[in-house]
Amino acid sequence: SDLNSADNSFSVTAELKAGIFKFRANHDWAINLGGTTDALYQDGENISLAADGTYTITVWPTFEGNSHFSIVAK
Repeated sequence: SDLNSADNSFSVTAELKAGIFKFRANHDWAINLGGTTDALYQDGENISLAADGTYTITVWPTFEGNSHFSIVAK
């Protein structure tokens, strides 16, 4: 993933399969964020991806309780 230091976000463009996912740190489940695009939180619900495709995902992780992300089909 790429770090955008201007807004403290990470983004990646990748081909993904339909299914569920979460954001994790360091290939471990100790830090895992789930929920909705507007509200990611520790141990949150799985995030659903309805269709296979190429997507750009950007996540803004924070420690203030307002982590969020966007997902855009390419």
